[in-house]
Amino acid sequence: MTSLRPRPPSAGLVVSIVALIVALGGTSYAAFTLPHNSVGTKQLKNKAVTLAKIAPTVQRAFAKTGPQGPPGPPGLRGPRGLAGAQGPPGSQGIQGNPGAPGATRVTERQTTTTTPNVANANPWVKCNPGEVATAGGWQLTAGTIIGFYVNGDYPLRADGSAAGPGDTPTGWQVSVWNASGGSVAWHVYVICASP
Repeated sequence: MTSLRPRPPSAGLVVSIVALIVALGGTSYAAFTLPHNSVGTKQLKNKAVTLAKIAPTVQRAFAKTGPQGPPGPPGLRGPRGLAGAQGPPGSQGIQGNPGAPGATRVTERQTTTTTPNVANANPWVKCNPGEVATAGGWQLTAGTIIGFYVNGDYPLRADGSAAGPGDTPTGWQVSVWNASGGSVAWHVYVICASP
């Protein structure tokens, strides 16, 4: 009977086993012997860390943005906010120059006229030079008001025409039509003011 003697392992088998031990042992050594935070940029090859190996939260933070599109339409206007607190009072301003003296003298000036029956009349009265007209009107002194019609009651400019916005009035005029059946005596008055 032939006895079986163990054959020594081949060189290929020995090399395979050694390579397996080194591979497994090297990984375990690196995992269990590297200090915390010891791997830095010097230990990493260029382009060793790809986007697929980065955590999704980090990917979103550092992902490259694509081309920006046109702005969208503006949204609806929000409700009006509450009023803010009142700020502190400001400092007092510089005192201005004194203004021109105001009107201190006020005088009534008037003219009396008589208008016959079935007739028009346009009497007027003016202020003295340096005075301005501030108001005016008319008053009946004799006759009846029935049938006595006032067609106009207005201030005058210095040239005798009706004063308009921005003009300085210096007189007063009243236009009437008398159809009362008799003569009517009345007067026109103007209130004049001066400094």
